[in-house]
Amino acid sequence: MNSQHTARVGTLARPTQLQFGFSLWAALLILVSFLTISMNATAEDLTVAWNSVSDSRVAGYEVNYGEASRDYSNATQSTTNSATVSGLEAGKTYYFAVKAFNADRSLESDFSNEVSTTIPYPAPEAGFTMSTNAGVAPLTVAFNDTSTGKVDAWQWSFDNGATSSQASPSYTFTVPGTYTVSLMVSGPGGAAAQPAQAVIRVATPPPIAAFAVNADSGHAPFNVQFSDQSSGTIDSWQWDFGDGTTSTERSPSHLYLTAGSYVAKLRVTGPGGVSAQAAQSSITVTIAPPSAAFTANATSGVAPMVVVFNDASSGDVSACEWNFGDGGTSTGASAAWTYRNPGTYSVVLKVTGAGGSDTVTKTNLITVDGPAPVADFAAAGRTGNGPLSVSFQDLSTNEITDVRWDFGDGSSSTERAPTHVYEEAGTYDVSLTVTGPYGTDTESKIAFVEVTPEDNAMPIEVGEVSVNQDWQWVAFERSFTDPVVVANPASLNGGQAATVRISGVDANGFWIRVQEWDYLDGRHAFETVTYVAMEKGAHTLPNGERIEVGTFTHRGRWDKIIGFGEAFPTAPVVFAAVTSADDPTAVTTRVREVTAVGFRVRMNEQESLTDGHGTETISYIAWQPSEGTLEGLQFAVGVTGSSFTDQPSTLSFAAAGFTETPAFLAHMQTMNSRDTAVLRYRNLDASGVELLAQEEQSYDEETVHEAESVGWAIFQNVDETPRILEVGELSVNHEWQWVTFGRAFTDPIVVANPASTNDAEAATVRISGVEANGFWIRIQEWDYLDGKHAFETVTYVAMEKGTHELPSGERIEAGTIMQSASTTAIGFAETFPTTPVVFATVASIDDTRAVTTRISNVNGDGFSMRMDQQENDKAGHGSETITYIAWQPSQGSLDGVQFAIGVTGNSFRDQPSTLSFAAGFTETPVFLAHMQTANGGDTAALRYRNLTSTDVEVQVQEEQSRDAETAHAAESVGWAIFQ
Repeated sequence: MNSQHTARVGTLARPTQLQFGFSLWAALLILVSFLTISMNATAEDLTVAWNSVSDSRVAGYEVNYGEASRDYSNATQSTTNSATVSGLEAGKTYYFAVKAFNADRSLESDFSNEVSTTIPYPAPEAGFTMSTNAGVAPLTVAFNDTSTGKVDAWQWSFDNGATSSQASPSYTFTVPGTYTVSLMVSGPGGAAAQPAQAVIRVATPPPIAAFAVNADSGHAPFNVQFSDQSSGTIDSWQWDFGDGTTSTERSPSHLYLTAGSYVAKLRVTGPGGVSAQAAQSSITVTIAPPSAAFTANATSGVAPMVVVFNDASSGDVSACEWNFGDGGTSTGASAAWTYRNPGTYSVVLKVTGAGGSDTVTKTNLITVDGPAPVADFAAAGRTGNGPLSVSFQDLSTNEITDVRWDFGDGSSSTERAPTHVYEEAGTYDVSLTVTGPYGTDTESKIAFVEVTPEDNAMPIEVGEVSVNQDWQWVAFERSFTDPVVVANPASLNGGQAATVRISGVDANGFWIRVQEWDYLDGRHAFETVTYVAMEKGAHTLPNGERIEVGTFTHRGRWDKIIGFGEAFPTAPVVFAAVTSADDPTAVTTRVREVTAVGFRVRMNEQESLTDGHGTETISYIAWQPSEGTLEGLQFAVGVTGSSFTDQPSTLSFAAAGFTETPAFLAHMQTMNSRDTAVLRYRNLDASGVELLAQEEQSYDEETVHEAESVGWAIFQNVDETPRILEVGELSVNHEWQWVTFGRAFTDPIVVANPASTNDAEAATVRISGVEANGFWIRIQEWDYLDGKHAFETVTYVAMEKGTHELPSGERIEAGTIMQSASTTAIGFAETFPTTPVVFATVASIDDTRAVTTRISNVNGDGFSMRMDQQENDKAGHGSETITYIAWQPSQGSLDGVQFAIGVTGNSFRDQPSTLSFAAGFTETPVFLAHMQTANGGDTAALRYRNLTSTDVEVQVQEEQSRDAETAHAAESVGWAIFQ
């Protein structure tokens, strides 16, 4: 709508200066016309009128106006006495003035009087839009004011009593129905002529489905409680449990019978229709895990105790895993386990099925007592002249806490290995009572010790030992009360300068080693050394020659004069040795100025050391030169002139008439050269030996030594060489069987291996209790088996302990070692000329678990040895006595037995292969064999079949405690046959 205003202007003022030389006078009359303004107009039209100027020069008028008095920013022209001004804004005040001008605007009048007027606002017109005009409750509608004109107040009515004065409000209709919404607006121009209106229709909404479950996973049968949590007006419920079943209850419960994954759904219906979406929940139903349980046929007993465990679990079980508490494990519904050690054990069973697993632990279920102790003992030197010193050794087995010896003469002891002196002649019964946590046992041996009256016997022992740089214990073969030991010289296997050291001499034996001079690295090859042990004191030989045996202490680097207890008829030969190790520096004794009444002695260290040696015990034997026999020994003792230097020279004792290579003892009797030196020897035989004085080189490299006199002694047994060998063939099963020797032994070594293959179950041969008259033997299956085994054929070989030489020159060594499960390097007493074949057997049962020996790295100096248990037993085997016989490959006869010894290449595996003898035997021999390599790491033992005079089939049989695999790498086999 438009309005128009008319303003009347008064007489124009005369200009102060007229270009045309006349003045203009005018009177202004203000006339206000009616103002009309359209609703959408942003400017108003205003008519300004004034009185005409009666001057012919007037060509027109200029209307000037602005929003400030006398500040006109706008102008418009007219040729009449009125003008229309457009573009004025409502609500603003404008100021007007008019001036007249001539045609060229050279003349114009002053402004007329000023008039002003305010442009009025028109009334607003109501209008609005909305975001929607229909929907379901709750329905939120956004209203947008579109009214025109100047508006400063809004009044909304939502037709349900609710109102708003906001310009563009939002409102939520919560109740279904039809609503007429109206808007009235007002402003400076007044209120709108009428309100704006619109109709909104609000419908009832469909319900919203929702529910909760008390649990969404479980084991079949699984009951689920569904709880309706839907909103809105609801008339009905439709449940789908996902397993083919439904319900129309509001909050039903449902039992899922079968394992699986299910989706439960709910739709609800009400006046507003069906819920737009179904509510749903995933339900997981699983098979229940088994419930572990088991039984044991026994819960207490004595080791080795076999317990049979049976699965008693409920539910679905597909696998069982057992842990027996002692490191042992097994699988399967039933398991038999052998507890070998005393203790209390907890047993664990884990069962697994389609539904999962479960474990049950029975704490301290199994109580295993150890076996009662079994008393046994032996003794060294139990026969002889009184006073007789007997060394007893406890050989009892099983756990022992206390021992008590009854020596039969009223004396007793609680030591494990006592030494007892029988003063009176007689025969004595000895008993040993042992006590342990699991019982007591007594072993009595009738007439075990025999003491004969003193017959002026002269105790002497001569021996030959193979020693290197490590201390080695030498046990006497006979009894002594106060023994004195000398040993010298060492052989010349190792060229480095060295001396022989002795220490710890007691009634039972002594320690000995080869000690290199301190400037060297200390490692030395095995050397052969002869020792002589005699009772301390003065002795007279049957032919009248005298011997004096004694000890003294000495220190420093100077001579000490030793006087004999009684003068000798002639000057003796003096053999001396340092027999303590109080000062660890290498040292030797030097003897000089030997006379019938005494001698001088000093201790020499290497030349670079000058402080003198610490205090040591020095032992000596002074023996008058002579020949004869003593205690079963043929001997010859003599002395040379000064003829032995640093170069090897022959010492001949052919005149002594020895028939065998003797044991050789020697010591320099002079000190013509002051440089530190010791005797060394080589090429010893029955007629003589090569001997040299070997200087050490710590001070300088010079080794020239002046000629020295040497005192010497040689010894050989005068008895005929006894039979040393027994070979037998046995039929044995899993029961211990006693084997009595067919001949007499003093200290027998027994080996037995392999077993035949009558019974295919994996097994090994066990020996125990080897004595002078026999031994125990049996077949032992590996511990995972039932232990019962058929009779097998096994060959045993018994031989006297020690080193033996065949008539053809080949050597044999029979010995024992104490061994645990770790691999140990074993050195021979003397290096073999060629690599021997080694046969070995575990010959004790200190640990009752099945075990076998494995040999490797066999050479002329020794071999490596370990003990193998079944593979699933990782506990390690206890210490055992292992017997071995090392026999150079050869053929011949010994003690009336024909023999052949040989070794194969790496050609025997887990499948039987033929081993050919080519020994020319005419009958089926007895067969002994042992692997000489350990190329296959799995536990295994040899087995044989189809033995003939020419060959035999041999296989390497692995046990299967850990897995079923039995493939074995090729091994070398050492063998022996006898007939």
